[in-house]
Order: sequence, then structure tokens, then C-alpha cells
Amino acid sequence: MTMSQGWTVLFFIYEEVDKLTVKYANELIGKLTDTVASDDLTLLVFESIYRDNVVDSVDGKLYELKHKDGSAKREKILEKDFGNINPGDFNTLKRVLEHVKDNDLLREKFLLFTWDHGLGFGIFDGDPVQTAVAAADVTNAIHGDAATAIAPSSFRIVTNGRRRQRNHAPAAAPPGAPVADTNGDAQIDMLTNRELSAALATLGRKTNLVIMMNCWMQMLETSYELAENVDYLVAAETVHFFAGYDYKTIIDEMATKPAISAEEVAELTVRTTQNTFRLPPFATHLDEIIISTASLGKLKYVKAAMEKIWEEMIGHVDKKFININATRKVCRDLSQGYLTNTQEQPDLMYFIDFKNYILELNKKRIISAEALKQFETAFSEYIIHTYIGDRFVKINPRTNVAFGHGVSIFHPFSQEHFEDRYFVVFYEKEGTSMAKSPWGNFLKAYQRIVLSKLLPGFVQERLTLPVPETTMEESGFGFRLRLKLFVE
Repeated sequence: MTMSQGWTVLFFIYEEVDKLTVKYANELIGKLTDTVASDDLTLLVFESIYRDNVVDSVDGKLYELKHKDGSAKREKILEKDFGNINPGDFNTLKRVLEHVKDNDLLREKFLLFTWDHGLGFGIFDGDPVQTAVAAADVTNAIHGDAATAIAPSSFRIVTNGRRRQRNHAPAAAPPGAPVADTNGDAQIDMLTNRELSAALATLGRKTNLVIMMNCWMQMLETSYELAENVDYLVAAETVHFFAGYDYKTIIDEMATKPAISAEEVAELTVRTTQNTFRLPPFATHLDEIIISTASLGKLKYVKAAMEKIWEEMIGHVDKKFININATRKVCRDLSQGYLTNTQEQPDLMYFIDFKNYILELNKKRIISAEALKQFETAFSEYIIHTYIGDRFVKINPRTNVAFGHGVSIFHPFSQEHFEDRYFVVFYEKEGTSMAKSPWGNFLKAYQRIVLSKLLPGFVQERLTLPVPETTMEESGFGFRLRLKLFVE
């Protein structure tokens, strides 16, 4: 079947039960209805929204936004009602994409927008637990073979700003069925990067571009999972805000120029981001974000550079550990200032700027000039467009390089870090591509030394940076574990 020219754009939106998220989701859809008419653009919106504000009941509906009978605005026309769904279940996105593909809604180029909260390893929720059946579904979609559950038997999660202990895995559920969650939202769990990639594989072709309106998603862990099924990724290395992207400008450009490439759309998205931050309440927060484009086809060069770096480090982790650990400790955690635990102390996620870390490793002579040169060449081809806010353009006095460069990496460094949440789920359980990479092997060697108590009692040093005065009204994308500490 010959596909129609131009673009299909799908906004995959999860509207939380809180009124704030619904407000900004409605504003987004309002902007989309104002975009220009075109015979070369199919504009779709999938809304996951709580039914009558009932916490344990989420409805999913797919709409097409199109002009009818000469109307000035696009009309929101129901394409399919998917009923009660879990937006964090990969089968939900898979079913939506299958409908798009099977009903001639898929054009020659495809863009997926994701919209809601994010936490580096996935979107929509902070709980990455999968049932055994769901994990098998994901692996079958990627590899076509059987799988076991990647959910751990015990790990800690943070929800609503509170740290809670989980001591058992959830029971299995039929594919596509709502999954009981531990976060207080009975049917919602994290749509992990691995699940997202598996769902996109449903299309039987690469997705040209994914744009994520979610916090902290431009990290290597995301790219490692998506690279097989996506060409370009636009996302925030940092927290993001409800100001989002300049959606109307992006869609209008795609509608009037159907031949526009995925890279050109990505560049436009990054370049126009600041347009949406010009007015209150967002104007004061433009300096707090880093938005970038990753060319996932070039990830292979970054992988090769990383292999060289970890080759030099892995055999000397014990000998160089003090210097490596000191290097890690001076890197700023990109979630600093946005999340809190019950004691209202920073509850960090251990996401650090990748290039900052590598440059400092070289500065301390932990890696060679040759390894650094290979890395910098690969990095310049991989991260191709950036908007870096003033907070991150500044030079880190501890590393003597800028705080941010466009992509982060997950790097715990203390016993508590290694025992908590995401390392257990995504690295110890070998559930991700990064876990099986040289970086995963390095982290596990690092963990071994930390847990052996060769150097007990590590305490993270806080950098004296101004704390962002972020409010619930202004920001939206650090999950419902959004802090109360900085509410005005």
C-alpha cells in the first residue's frame, strides 16, 4: 500500500486527575485546533483522562483534528474510543498505533509527541513495575522470544513526595488489562522507554521523530532503547514546564511544507522553544531548561566512544576509584531543586550531564586524550541542536566546564543510591539495553566497590546554585512527586 505524502502527527497525552494538568492539556488542544488546514497532514490526539475525576478510572480516546466544511478551526472528531486504559501499559500505545496503521491514517512520515510527566527511564508515572505478562509482551514485540518479569522483588519508590517501601511484585494481568499500581493511582504505571520502543515497533517502520514533553527524558538510557525504532529524539535533559513547545508554529510549518524533513522539524522545535516562555508564569524559568535533538542514527558512534572510555576505566576501577568518585560527586544532579522526600530534603535521581562528566574524567587523567577526542567527535554528531538555559551555560567551578550540554546519564554513587529504585529495576535486573552495555558493566563494578565498604560514608557535596522558585502553577513535569518546598 502506498502511503500518502506528508506527515501524521500523534499527540499521546495523559491528563492527570489534578485540574492543573487538565487545564494545560486543554490549552494544548486549543492551540492545535488553530493550526492551518492541509491535505498533507493528519493530526491526531490520544487523550488519557480520568473519568469524572475518579482516580482509578482512566478513559482513552483517539481524535482526529481536521477542518470540516470550510471551518476556520480544526474540529475534534472522535476516531475511536478505547475505553478504560492504563496509559503506562505498552499495549495501550500499541493498540492506538495499530489503529492508526490499519485505518490509513499513517502517512509517509510520522511524528509522535508524548505529553505529561517524565522521569528519565519512562513517562506518565514513577512506578516502573511491569507484570510478568506485560514484560513478556514487550520482549516479544522487540525480539519475538519469551521473557521473564523484570520487576524486582523489593525496591523503593517515591510518590507524592514520600518514600515508600515495596516488598512484593504485583500479580500478573492479561495483556492490555489495567494494572494495579502502588502509587495511589490504581491503574497507572510508568511507560518505560523500552515499552515505548516496543510499541513503536508495531508500525513496522522507523518513527521519523519523537518529541517528548516530559522531564529529564534526553538521557542516554532513552536513546539506547529508542534507537532501533526512531530516527530523531527531541527532549529535555532537565525539568520541563507546561510552556512546552511552540506547537502551532511546528504544526503550521509541517502543514505548509509537507516535504520538511524530521531533522528540520526537530531543529525548528528546539529553536522556537523559547517562544512559549515569553509570558508569565513561565518567563522566569527559561534559564532552567536544556532542550536538545539527538540523532539516534549516530548513537552507534557514541557507543563506540563509550566502549573506549570504559575499556580504559573498567580494568582500573579499584585503583582509580577515589578519583572517579570525586569526579562524580562534583557533577550537579539535574533533578536538584525539584524533588523532595518526607523530610523536605532533596531526593535526587542521579541524572548528571554526560559531557560534563567525561570532560572532568579526562581533566583528572582518568581517561586518555585519545578517548576524549573520539567521544567529542561522536557527541558533536549525536547532539545536533540545543537550547541551553543560562543556569547551565554557566561554568561549573568544580569541573571548569559548562553545567549542561544536551544529554544526561544515570550515575548513582553511594550505597543508598544503589539500593534505591531505578538502579535495581533498570540495571540490576538487566531489563534495559544500557544495563547490558559497557556503561552498565562499569556501574556494577562501581557498585561492587561501594557496597564492599572500601570507602564508606560517601556524602554528596551540594553545589551552591540558586534554588529555582518553581510552583505547581508554573511547572508540570517532575511527576506528582512535585515538591511542596518551593510553592510560593
